[in-house]
Amino acid sequence: MKKLSLFKCTALLAGILTAGAANAALVGQWSADEFVIKSNTPPTQPGTLINKVGYCLKSDNTYYVTAQLYGSVAGSGKWTQSGKKVFLHGNFGRTNEYMQAGEMNRVDSTHLTGNWQLWTLPTNPDYRDQYISSQWKYVGATCLPPAPNSY
Repeated sequence: MKKLSLFKCTALLAGILTAGAANAALVGQWSADEFVIKSNTPPTQPGTLINKVGYCLKSDNTYYVTAQLYGSVAGSGKWTQSGKKVFLHGNFGRTNEYMQAGEMNRVDSTHLTGNWQLWTLPTNPDYRDQYISSQWKYVGATCLPPAPNSY
């Protein structure tokens, strides 16, 4: 049986701790500004601020919505990180009728930028098909409570 050198053990431990620290650094309350890239329904001018949203990223790789500027509505989903990329997907709405998926990029320890797609099924009376640019700022380790489910 081969012995691991002290250097190899230290390098392995450092890698494990770094991966855990990177994930832990994302956990907490985030504030996001969301802008239209393209919106088929409702038609909206590109670059328009359409929402300010609070997100709580939890250590179990789930998230929930904490607040919204334009009407408060519950939302939740899952997230994962790969390098500087953060991937999210979930649902929101009074009956979880909206689906969303996004890919964010870590700019630094307190900022994420990226794009989301939000959609509903075309049979939904409030049909949506939107592409959104999102800019996130880290607020702190303590999350606000989930958003109430009302408009």
